[in-house]
Amino acid sequence: MRKKPLIITNYPIVSNKIPKAFHGFRIAVMSDLHDCCIGCENEILLEQVRTQSPDAILLAGDMITEEKMGNGRVHQENAAHLLQEL
Repeated sequence: MRKKPLIITNYPIVSNKIPKAFHGFRIAVMSDLHDCCIGCENEILLEQVRTQSPDAILLAGDMITEEKMGNGRVHQENAAHLLQEL
């Protein structure tokens, strides 16, 4: 299992085009995990998501990966467990 650093960046978005109902709305965007874990069974990642208290979670891509050897084996176990927990 490969280790991956956790990077959290907050971007406040201010626009007159955002309806008042969405003021204070928080979205967590997760990407490029490539079936890696951040903590045992992603416990560190899951705790950080909970700490951020998002109203929605956007999975932007590259959650699973395929072996480079060309045998078509897809690694998805960590991503599947993470999705179940989220």
